[in-house]
Amino acid sequence: MTHHVYQDFKVKPLFEDQFHERHQFELNHEGDSYQGIFHNEEIHWLHPQPKHQLEEDDLQDLESKVYDLMTNHINQDFQVKPLFEDQQ
Repeated sequence: MTHHVYQDFKVKPLFEDQFHERHQFELNHEGDSYQGIFHNEEIHWLHPQPKHQLEEDDLQDLESKVYDLMTNHINQDFQVKPLFEDQQ
């Protein structure tokens, strides 16, 4: 599980290296712990749902930060292999 400095943010892959790969994340925001799944650049919240506990502006801010953290995390894990690795 990858740890990020921001809000105890943790990420772990689900179905790693498969077509249906997703990333599960967990974060602590203002003392509340939230979990979700990030797939196809969308956030799918698990229980508890932050929309039940946060004002609309705060929820949008939180989702924006989660989106940025997840896309950065995924891009860091992406490794490019040379097309002609064995040729010189």
